[in-house]
Amino acid sequence: LQLVLGAQGWVLYSPTRKQDAVANIPGYANIAGDKVWKDPSTFNLSESVLRWGLPSNPYITEALARGVSWALHPDFCEDLLGQFPEENFNVDLSWLGWERAFSFLSCDDLTTAVRSSFDMWSLNHDRINFFDVSDKCAEPGSLANGSTDCPAAELFLIVTPETESSTELAAYVKNDVFNIDRSPILTSGREQTPGRGLLSSTMTVSRGICWY
Repeated sequence: LQLVLGAQGWVLYSPTRKQDAVANIPGYANIAGDKVWKDPSTFNLSESVLRWGLPSNPYITEALARGVSWALHPDFCEDLLGQFPEENFNVDLSWLGWERAFSFLSCDDLTTAVRSSFDMWSLNHDRINFFDVSDKCAEPGSLANGSTDCPAAELFLIVTPETESSTELAAYVKNDVFNIDRSPILTSGREQTPGRGLLSSTMTVSRGICWY
């Protein structure tokens, strides 16, 4: 463990990125859009960055109130399994009387891997936890926006369409910047007003690369 480098900080993200007119340097803008952040003296960066927070209303379940709900798209496994070399390794077992191909990887394996990742994140933070609602997103009529969104899940995982298979990114996240909490409560217990509390995101996983 002595060889592991210590973390210097977290990566912050804001949907308001702007070019500074004087210094000609890109940076995050404030809520009004008239300032670009340079250092703590410019403005409070917490006003602009997106983060999962606790809702100000204690009776609702959004964001970190009782955990972030996540789901795999109903076609997630079918779309992604073919990108694993294990599933492209053909083994002829007809001489054993087997009528179907042998599978080295299943949808349960993928789901378990994703769930383990979320569980590990939860174990490392007292205020953050995730719960799976994939079953709800698999119900008829549960998807929206051309089947790329599931209202039951705050974090929805999909696979890139075949038309986007050339992307070099392993995965990317698209945050819903139009549906946000303007006064989120941070995990420290402080209410951030004005602020940007995240309520919905979509993670798109690439089918253009090989997975292991």
